[in-house]
Amino acid sequence: LARILPVGGFILVVVVVIGLLLTNRLANPIRRLATAAQQIGAGQWDAPLPRAGRDEIGVLSQAFSTMTAQLRDLYAGLEEKVATRTRDLERRSIQLEAATQVARGAAAIRDVDQLLEETVHLISDSFGFYHAAIFLLDEAREYAILQAASSEGGQRMLARRHQLKVGEVGIVGYAAGTGEPRIALDVGADAAFFDNPDLPQTRSEMALPLQVRDRVIGVLDVQSREPAAFSDEDVAVLQTMADQVALAIENARLLEETEGRLREISALLRRQGQEGWERLAARRPRWGYTYDGVEVMPRTAASAVETEHQLTVPLQVRGTPIGNLSLVLGDRPPTSDETVLAQAVADQVSQALERARLFQETQRTLGEMEALAEIGRATGSVLDLGDVLRLILAQLERVVPYNTVALWLREGNTMRIHAARGFETPEAFIGFAAPIQEDKLFSELVLNRQPVIIADAQHDERFRGFADTEWVRSWLGVPLLSKGEVVGLLTIDKREPNFYTAEAARLTFAFGQQVALAIENARMFEETQRRAERERMIGEVTGRMRASLDLESVLKTAADEIYQALGLDEIVIRLATEETRDRATPKSLAADRIGTRPLGEEVV
Repeated sequence: LARILPVGGFILVVVVVIGLLLTNRLANPIRRLATAAQQIGAGQWDAPLPRAGRDEIGVLSQAFSTMTAQLRDLYAGLEEKVATRTRDLERRSIQLEAATQVARGAAAIRDVDQLLEETVHLISDSFGFYHAAIFLLDEAREYAILQAASSEGGQRMLARRHQLKVGEVGIVGYAAGTGEPRIALDVGADAAFFDNPDLPQTRSEMALPLQVRDRVIGVLDVQSREPAAFSDEDVAVLQTMADQVALAIENARLLEETEGRLREISALLRRQGQEGWERLAARRPRWGYTYDGVEVMPRTAASAVETEHQLTVPLQVRGTPIGNLSLVLGDRPPTSDETVLAQAVADQVSQALERARLFQETQRTLGEMEALAEIGRATGSVLDLGDVLRLILAQLERVVPYNTVALWLREGNTMRIHAARGFETPEAFIGFAAPIQEDKLFSELVLNRQPVIIADAQHDERFRGFADTEWVRSWLGVPLLSKGEVVGLLTIDKREPNFYTAEAARLTFAFGQQVALAIENARMFEETQRRAERERMIGEVTGRMRASLDLESVLKTAADEIYQALGLDEIVIRLATEETRDRATPKSLAADRIGTRPLGEEVV
């Protein structure tokens, strides 16, 4: 036993040592493999792996190495995709920001040229295109004219007013003509591409129509040095920008047109107001009032006394002076507060006077329109010429005041009065005639076919009065035109000199054309009545003649009917027979007398 125990202990130690050696040989590769796995998991793709052998550990190490290589390639691919996607997102963000800036500019910028200039540079900077341009169609829609460009070549094109024929020249012309986008990813292979010497580096081009309510107003053109430079996202964003630019251009144009019309209306209102006040001043050259603290009195030359201390402020309407407001302060100068107060009062007075004038003008215009409407109704309803003329002269006084008026109708080279009003005995003047060539005013009216105004008839050599006309001072004559010809004249007068103005002449002339139309209608009605009466008479004579059975009865009936219908003193009917060539002369001097005579025998 004493021998066995030492030997057994030795064997046990040897076994333990061998076990430890075997364990280390197996565990160390596994530990190294685990450490490498941890390093690879941390992203260290080049971590060392145990040397591959033919045992299980070697096979596991080889498999782990292959898996690591695959993971490394997959990770690199994912990183590349993420980087590419990140770049795309950044580019798209820049483009969307550019679209947002264009939208803000479209809403804020009212100057179309500024908007177009900023838009093309924004597109070039944001999308990386070396050329961006905007074309607008001309009024005739025949040419697309370059309005803004971002490149140096585009600036040269702008300087020479570059334009392309719509529907015929280039990708821009195609988009402008069809209203559809056109993209050339390789310009060399696109038949519509226009080879522009100012843009020699172009490899791809895109033209997007600028449309408002399905109406093309222009084209957005972008060009790149790279082939196939436009993605679907680029097209979508640029089309959105094109729509925004088109809407902004249309809004700016509408705003410009509206402002222009407002300026025109404002200028027209100022001019009309000025003319209105000038007409008032012409009728009442020294028009004004004074107030002495007790009552308001008409201003006279005697009351218009200038004093040393007097505050005078202008009365103005839309910048046009219409008068003055003067405050007499006695023996002291005005204070600043009094000046401000006087100006405020003057402004209120000016507005009140303008409202009163406009109301008066409106009432006057309504009266004129009613008078013209009445003439129009008379033209269609009252067909008796005398009634029409009397109604016309009555309505004329509502348009242009007068003391007397005469309406002359032309009879060859003579003018004859057919209606008059305002005279003590108007009927005494009806039928009065005057040769046109002997009257200078009538000759001038017929020759020039324009109104003639005489400020003071008693001092005008052209005025040739008749009867008691020494009181006539102001005189106005207008021609009555029908189909471009003078058919008559309308003459009016006043006892006051300088009464009739150009405005009065215009109104009377317009009134006169209504008169000419009414006269023409009345004359046509009278002619129609005469024609109808003639046709009726012919029908009656023909009917009675057909009822007669012998020649003598037919002749007698014809002579009798014509004699009575026309109120003749004598009627002669001559007939010739085919067989004998004899001619007879029936004669009737009264309804109961008719006879025949051979041809050539005197009729008595």
